[in-house]
Formats: sequence, C-alpha cells, structure tokens
Amino acid sequence: MSYNAEILKVVHIFPEPTLKIPEECKGKGFCAIKPEGYDEMQDLVKKLLDTQFIAQNLGDRIGDDIEIGTTELSPESDWHNCPYRKKRETMYLYNHGNDTKSADYIIQNDLIQQPVDIVSCANDVIETGSDKEQCFQHLGLSSFNLKSQCETSNTLRNYFVLDVISKQIVIKTYEVPCCCSCKISSSI
Repeated sequence: MSYNAEILKVVHIFPEPTLKIPEECKGKGFCAIKPEGYDEMQDLVKKLLDTQFIAQNLGDRIGDDIEIGTTELSPESDWHNCPYRKKRETMYLYNHGNDTKSADYIIQNDLIQQPVDIVSCANDVIETGSDKEQCFQHLGLSSFNLKSQCETSNTLRNYFVLDVISKQIVIKTYEVPCCCSCKISSSI
C-alpha cells in the first residue's frame, strides 16, 4: 500500500507589527526612544525565545552592575590619559545612515535585556591650554615634536534583533563607541 504523505508544518501566524520610527531617531544609529508599536511585537518575540534559544545564545549577555541611564565620568587622577564618560542605555532600535523608512528593532524584554554601553571622550572637562589638553604629555611627547589628542574609538558588538519580514530573531553587528584613545601625530 503506498500513499503520499503530506508534511504539515505548524506556523504561528502573527499580525505584522506596525512599528513607527520616531523622527528623533531617523539617521542616528542607536536610539533610546521606544518606537510606537514596539510593545505589540512582544508576543511574537516571546514565542521565538524558547528555552533552547536562550541557553544557546545568552551565556555572554551577563554584564556588570551599572544601572541603566547612569553616566560615569572617569576619575580626575586619570585625565592625563583621556577623560571619558560611560553611559549605559536601553536602545530599542538601530537606524542605518539616512534610511528613514526601516530600522533594526533590538530585542528588549523581561527575558533579554541588551543594554548598550557607550563610552565617549570627555574633552569638555579639560581646560583649554592646560597641561592635560594633550594626552600623555607627562611622557615628554612635545620634546619629540609629537602632538596628541583624545579620540573616541569604536568596537563591534552583536545584538539580537527582530527581523519583522522573516519573523525571526537574528544577530546583527553594530559599531559601538567603546573607549577614548590617545592619538599621537607627528606635527605640533
């Protein structure tokens, strides 16, 4: 006896989330403003976040105890080595360049929190003309006709985002400002 067996695939049908990019976020990269419609997509996200997904993917998501929304300034004793500010924020989306119609929706909920730590140079705390205006001057860089200045450097970090078209959770990589580095050049 032969017969054709049909393979049935159970698919959860979810309405297309209606997510609206806030005007303040357009073309800006990371955005801490929760877009309209973000909360409505949580049912879909929670269905996709099963126990196996969490066990396989979240081992490296545990961070330190910095509170969301706080800003830390580096100790003044270290300002000769580029003062910096570190801020931890909950980001809800990432908008690419000048694209004003689409964005990546970063997953933030009670199962996954993906804070973004942004570190930037705090050059405004150094007085113009002070001996700390150029970094590492205590090393005698000026005697070699070298100039130095603090610049923010970036690193690549992975985040879980909801692909609203395929209705899947995907990993995307973004540049994140991670530290303030001393850049040395050869002319004063």
